[in-house]
Amino acid sequence: MLNTLNFQRFFRSRTAAGVEVIIGDNGIAGINLVVVALNKSALTIETARIGVKDIPSLRPLMPSHIPVNLVISGRGIMHKLLEGSDDPDDAALLQQALPNAQPDEFYMEKEPAAGSGSNQILLSIIRKNRAHEIVGEFGNNGIYVVSASLGPFCVRSILPLLNGNSHEGQFEINLSGRWLCYSKSMIREFNVSNFSGNGSRIAVGTESMDERSVVPFAAAFQYFFSQAERTATKVPVIKNAQAEVAGRRMFRILAATTLVFYFVFLVVNFFVFTYLSGKFNELESSVSQNREILTGYEKLKSELAEKRRFLHNTGLLEPSLASFYADRLAAGMPTGIRLEGISINPPLKKPGDDKTIAFNMNFIRISGECNETSTLNNWVHYIKEQQWVKEVTIADYSKKVQESFFPYRRYPVSFDYLAVCNKKDH
Repeated sequence: MLNTLNFQRFFRSRTAAGVEVIIGDNGIAGINLVVVALNKSALTIETARIGVKDIPSLRPLMPSHIPVNLVISGRGIMHKLLEGSDDPDDAALLQQALPNAQPDEFYMEKEPAAGSGSNQILLSIIRKNRAHEIVGEFGNNGIYVVSASLGPFCVRSILPLLNGNSHEGQFEINLSGRWLCYSKSMIREFNVSNFSGNGSRIAVGTESMDERSVVPFAAAFQYFFSQAERTATKVPVIKNAQAEVAGRRMFRILAATTLVFYFVFLVVNFFVFTYLSGKFNELESSVSQNREILTGYEKLKSELAEKRRFLHNTGLLEPSLASFYADRLAAGMPTGIRLEGISINPPLKKPGDDKTIAFNMNFIRISGECNETSTLNNWVHYIKEQQWVKEVTIADYSKKVQESFFPYRRYPVSFDYLAVCNKKDH
């Protein structure tokens, strides 16, 4: 319904109520209610009630904290067509309608009228204490009145949507015994016979509603327009309700926005956390693998250093001169000497539990027997004269005792020498 409307008030409530209070001789004679909801650019009627008996009975019929647009009709309200001026004074208009009336005792509502004069006005008047009594009762029941108007003249806002009698540029409509005649969207005539109505249906746009619901619907319809386009009475007490409804609406919007923000933040945070957690697990797995690789590398590095140290200590990294040493020693050895062993770079000790082998590098151990001491001395002297020999020391030297059944031993002298090589002289 009303799909062509353009609503731009972001902080306005999306639901509003129109309430017409009809005052009779003995107080409130009846209340008509229409609740309208705005869905995107379309208005829909959510609730319509006719003849509610009193204001407390309205509370269960509408959502909580909904803005209410009030229309006061019936007894105690005077409507009068007046000739105004270019800048009509409220006090002057009141004096035209009620001579000797006090302006501070009445609320007035001015509706532009189409008549013989260019500044004709339809003036609606209600006593302030009566208006405060009605609006105050709404407040006491937790119902927030955000605007109030006198009489059915708020229907001006929905004239293009009404199906009434139109002829010669004039539009006529009868609403529950109230006859209104408009000319160019301005009230021309207004008559009241009664407020009962017969429940006839009136087309409003594409919808059809009870004639008694038209005025409250028009009041709710006005809520979605700017303040300048409304038909309303300026009641100061209503400003507090307007501020409270606007504050509640803003609070709900800001609260919802905040919740949405934090929800989106948490969702984004969850996905970021999931992503980073996955990356962390990948990196942790990679670090673990690399740690194993580094451990293996360090182990290999230690083994390499150990083998290098072993090769260095054993002299295996240096050129081998064993053949040279053996050749030189054999070349100068006399015939009276019998060698039992030559050990080049002999081991220092046998391998222990640690299975490490140490060698006496640049040492040559020579052991054997000879027939005469002088022969051995000559060979030792020959060895000492070699440039590659640093020194020769005696490790063991002994003469064997002649036994009776061996009158002569060919090699009576046993020796064990240790030659130290000086490789710098090679």
